[in-house]
Amino acid sequence: PTVFDALASDDGGSSSSSSGSGDDDEIITAAENQGKRSLEQQVFFEDLTQIREDEDVVLEAVYGEYYSKEDGVWGYPILCVHVRPPDIKDEQLSAELTLKVQLVKKYPLVSPSIQFENVKGLSENKQKELRKQLKQKCRSLTEKGEPMVCELVQCVEEFLVANNFDPTISEWDQMNKRKEEDEKAAKEDERKLLEEAHHSRTGENNSNSHLMNDFEEERIKKEYERQIE
Repeated sequence: PTVFDALASDDGGSSSSSSGSGDDDEIITAAENQGKRSLEQQVFFEDLTQIREDEDVVLEAVYGEYYSKEDGVWGYPILCVHVRPPDIKDEQLSAELTLKVQLVKKYPLVSPSIQFENVKGLSENKQKELRKQLKQKCRSLTEKGEPMVCELVQCVEEFLVANNFDPTISEWDQMNKRKEEDEKAAKEDERKLLEEAHHSRTGENNSNSHLMNDFEEERIKKEYERQIE
């Protein structure tokens, strides 16, 4: 059975024997169904355990010394990744944090609990905004039943990049720089829209041109046939 086979209904499987069977047959059938459910649940949780172990290996390989684990509730670990904006020098760094993901029994089919520690450079409102984004990401990933810590870390990295202020540059200069970047991005989006509109019009013109050519060919053909007659 797969992970998703274990999510099947617990209605007890097939019904008991025909009305003529005795109490002993019903007891045996109930015991068999219970044993089947227990086996399915065992396989189900073994599959989830393997998924979590595989994710642990990946996180350690990708994040190295920035990754660690802590003991969590009910024997499930807390996965911790210290996140910094990528490709930013230490002297230009102002925003960073430790992302702590508390796994639960049915993770990754159920969203984990998320906490921040050692937060630097993010206001309370910014942290709420980031936490909201991560919860939305969790909901979308639980539908697929996929490990999600790497994707959560990537979301945090993108958020930190957008909210990192270079301490070596004045706030005024950074605001102007971001304004220029936003204007540049807006112009690029506008250019793409204009190109799409142009291609759309060109396609319509070509289509109309083909229709005119077909009409002209038909007219010439009929004129030729009339002259022959």
